[in-house]
Amino acid sequence: MPVASPYDYAISLGKRLSGRSIVLSYPKSGRTWILNVFLNYWWRINTGAQDPLPFLKNLKTWEGQKFRKETGVNFSHGARPGHLRDGGELTSRTSDLKLLPITFLIRNPVSVLVSYHHHLSRGKRSQPKYGSLQEFIISPAGIDAFTQYHNRVISIISRNPRATVFAYEQLHYSAADHVGAFETLFRTHFGSVESDALAWAISACEPQNLRDRAPKDDTRIRKAEILAKDDSLTEDLELYILDTTMKNLAPPALHYMKPLIEKYKEVQVARAGADNG
Repeated sequence: MPVASPYDYAISLGKRLSGRSIVLSYPKSGRTWILNVFLNYWWRINTGAQDPLPFLKNLKTWEGQKFRKETGVNFSHGARPGHLRDGGELTSRTSDLKLLPITFLIRNPVSVLVSYHHHLSRGKRSQPKYGSLQEFIISPAGIDAFTQYHNRVISIISRNPRATVFAYEQLHYSAADHVGAFETLFRTHFGSVESDALAWAISACEPQNLRDRAPKDDTRIRKAEILAKDDSLTEDLELYILDTTMKNLAPPALHYMKPLIEKYKEVQVARAGADNG
């Protein structure tokens, strides 16, 4: 895979194979949000619906099953999240990751780990064994699992000429050309794109709109901000996450993550300046 910046919208080589493609990501990297944009785009084109679908966590609903059958697009972490937190290998078939059209969705490590800790600490499936945010981050299930995962995935898909890498930050509604980034992403999986339907789907899936359609007890759709927010997230802990990620990632994975880390630090400095001003 040629060297290029994640902010070049995508690294896309070749056309999608007929029938199957995968959107792959580590937990809390934006997969559920992107899944809802995909589903609402397909829903709009196929039904002409004026109202968006309810918030969907996965493809297990009848709409999701129909979407997967008709489009061949699947969404995956590559293994069960608990297996990945335990340092387990990917369980997705390596041949699929080497040959099928793959979009690997990445996000800055601070936002991922803070959001993941929130997810594990709240709701019916809360797992207090991970302790405080700092305890989670320094545990094997935290930053170590995060960097191991990205090293494994990049080492596999780097041999796939149909692989694309997208950053959550470039698709985020605050990005200057997030609609253009979505168009590039959708062409990987659908070939051509209907711009009006895509714009409708993106709008329908802005964070507040998704929260309005989500069950009241669902914590998956939070602030959806570039910078992570948590009362226990200190500047020292942020820097520890960023610096450790840079140290632990192998060069191929670091190539994609480094611009996100640098961008996070820029926004962090700007935020600090605004607070002091």
